[in-house]
Amino acid sequence: MRTELAASSDPDNGERWYGFSIFLPQGWVVDSSAEALTQWHQSYPIPNPLFEGSPPLALLIEGQEWQVSRRKWEDLAANETVPIYTTPWEENRWTDWVFHVVWRSTTDGVIEVWKDGGTAPVITQTGMQTKFPDNQGNYMKFGIYKWNWVNGPTATSQRIIFYDELRIADQTGSRQGVSPPAQTRPRPGCLGTPLRPFRRFWR
Repeated sequence: MRTELAASSDPDNGERWYGFSIFLPQGWVVDSSAEALTQWHQSYPIPNPLFEGSPPLALLIEGQEWQVSRRKWEDLAANETVPIYTTPWEENRWTDWVFHVVWRSTTDGVIEVWKDGGTAPVITQTGMQTKFPDNQGNYMKFGIYKWNWVNGPTATSQRIIFYDELRIADQTGSRQGVSPPAQTRPRPGCLGTPLRPFRRFWR
């Protein structure tokens, strides 16, 4: 139910730019059981039981849509998330994402998201909490986390996805600096075909 790669934790109350691409192969099965494909998760050890559970920010697929969700800061005990953006996914193509996050445990955080090289963000949220008051930073991880599979297969028993063009920058970064390049990229081959290596840029 979980196959993920994780980065080291960002600084507490830091600012980060994240750019990456995700490819959903042809034949991606619509499933009412959601899966997280990228998360920005609270770090361990978790000092307060209220800080357990769902991450501060995540990119998921649920049904026929991409979904960006955040933790429901207004009621931590409920361990719920709030969708802040949805859009239909498309299979057999790369989908490019840029996330800009000012991580704050107070109400001066920022979330901005761009999709597919657009110059206008699809999400702009300011003046809000974006992390737990845990005195430590979040960490990015990507891969498949399909939690309902703990009880067995759902509408599908297999998920295959591809990632590329990962770039992470600090507060000196920009959308242009981390955005996947505007070029036609080859589709991944059959399972087992080597892909280009990930490129990671720290600034």
